[in-house]
Amino acid sequence: MLQVIDKENKPYIQVEVTNKKQDFVTEEISAMILVEIKKEAENFLGCRVQRAVITVPAYFTDAQRQATKDAGEIAGLSVERIINEPTAAALAYGLHKTKETENLLIYDLGGGTFDVSLLRMIKGDFTVLATNGDTHLGGEDFDRRILEYALASFKQKSDSNSVIITDRGIQRLRREIEKAKRRLSNDFTTTISVENIVPGKHFSMSLSRAKFEELNDELFKSTLLQLAQVLEDAKLSKKDITKIVLVGGSTRIPKIRQLVKEFFNGKPLYDNINPDEAIAYGAAVQAYLLSGKNDTGITLTDVNPLSLGIQIEDGISSVIIPRNSQIPIKITQNYRTLEEYQTVATIRVFEGERILVKDNNLLGEFLIDGFAPTRFAYVDVTFEIDSNGILNVTATDIQNGNTKSIVISGQTRLSEEQIERHIVQSQRFAEEDKKTEHQIQARTDFEGYIEMKRELLKNYDMKNLTLFGELSGQQIRLATAKLEEEIIWLRNNRKVSAGEFLHRKKELDRYFYWTVGISFPFQNYLPEHMGDYEIVFFRLMWLVSIIAIFFTIRNLMPLYFGSGRNAIAIFFVSCVLFQLNQMINNDIVARKYAEQRGRPYNCFIGEGAGKTITQFRNEIPFYEFLGIGFVGYCIVTNNPIQLILRSYFGF
Repeated sequence: MLQVIDKENKPYIQVEVTNKKQDFVTEEISAMILVEIKKEAENFLGCRVQRAVITVPAYFTDAQRQATKDAGEIAGLSVERIINEPTAAALAYGLHKTKETENLLIYDLGGGTFDVSLLRMIKGDFTVLATNGDTHLGGEDFDRRILEYALASFKQKSDSNSVIITDRGIQRLRREIEKAKRRLSNDFTTTISVENIVPGKHFSMSLSRAKFEELNDELFKSTLLQLAQVLEDAKLSKKDITKIVLVGGSTRIPKIRQLVKEFFNGKPLYDNINPDEAIAYGAAVQAYLLSGKNDTGITLTDVNPLSLGIQIEDGISSVIIPRNSQIPIKITQNYRTLEEYQTVATIRVFEGERILVKDNNLLGEFLIDGFAPTRFAYVDVTFEIDSNGILNVTATDIQNGNTKSIVISGQTRLSEEQIERHIVQSQRFAEEDKKTEHQIQARTDFEGYIEMKRELLKNYDMKNLTLFGELSGQQIRLATAKLEEEIIWLRNNRKVSAGEFLHRKKELDRYFYWTVGISFPFQNYLPEHMGDYEIVFFRLMWLVSIIAIFFTIRNLMPLYFGSGRNAIAIFFVSCVLFQLNQMINNDIVARKYAEQRGRPYNCFIGEGAGKTITQFRNEIPFYEFLGIGFVGYCIVTNNPIQLILRSYFGF
């Protein structure tokens, strides 16, 4: 008699032993099994066994891997390596392959789980490209379908729904069903028979291979979806797969083999090693390699099954180690505290594929404090996964060197259902996550934009902010007040759409230019949604402005268009065009993007205002001057080249 109970916020297995109830953690139960395996190995080998390589399903989380390692230590074993079961299978078959580059697909369908992995082998070196699978699909599920069919058949034959089969009777029937399933791998029909399944009644039913396949057709075909997904994750096509390896007892089912072969357009399947033993064979190969006697020339690189990262502002997940990264691996990223003069920060570690941490799994958290009293503190966060897949997270204060860390173990365990759900949801909500990411990026850009303007107002020489003259105190006050207003709005409207952030950004630029009279000397980025028609519109408006300005100058200052005065006119027009260019830059930007659509290039001659023609000629490259003059004069004159050359060279 056993049951699962909640004790100290952890699952315990309560077992009745010699009329006494004893509670065990799951690691202790696993350790008991390992102890028995250890004894069997020692009896066979005639020596002590102290070190071990343990295989686990590819979808085991960091916490589950740590628990497996702990179970080994409880059993008196030094766990040298924990490897994925498909990886172990690849090692088993890798001994007999050529030294050419191979893309191996490992299809592992066992009694309770299904794993599929894609590995690349280059001259004996294995690299796991991608993994996927279903943690609740295997031979037991196939047995359950037959059991349901058998029970329905028995009740129909008994002509009564009141027939109750005891748990013991169900277990006897389940054992016979499993045997029948195995026989159907070789036979086309078999009989399931259980005597006295209920008092006075015998159970007997004929089961054909065709009926077995019909009952499980949906489950069989569901494995093909995982095959397609792992190919997509690895960015490979079916034709890129050179070998398909079948592992696990359920791959003996003829229909499974047929479906996999058809999926890969008739490619041969590799199964010359007993599928029940292939994983253990590969684990033995790995143990041999770790012993230092690597005369087979095989090395192994594994991957982590889920993305790992930390929470940043507004519950966003910042991925540090992406899914399917090769391990062991160590990556460091730099982060800034969220609030000014913050003295402590919480590092929350998550695994999962969603952009918001609320949709992912919390692995652990810790505090780092003692930040110096500066406006913002900067922290290096390091994620390191060892060869066993165990995660160590370290946070270091860059300024004072203070370091805090955590080793992620079994604090919060991700259930098998949750693991499966993470993968499914990341695919189902991919479009939604993309919209969320776009909204977050737009907000981040807007925040950075405001911060940049604040820094310019605080630190830049005010004379350099406008083309003509110095900023007044009134201009500075208006600009600062507007920025503070935007900061308050941003704090209260962090969930608005990306389009709203982009709109506020444009409006802020217009306010600075038209109301305050400031043209900031930096560019923004062109919104992704801006189409060619908008670019064309701005270009046309730019050209119309040139014509209007030129004719205004020509009518009001005819003196400048007399002999020897052409350079002044060209230069004045150029200065105004610079202002217009700056305004357009602040409105649409990404100069490179706009240039590809033909918008005139900003020639940066605004700094030349007030200089003599000689100074201007010495400081402004001729080709830039020629370009600007040509643009302006082509609109209103038939002979611009002569005037431009005369004005530039002073003749």
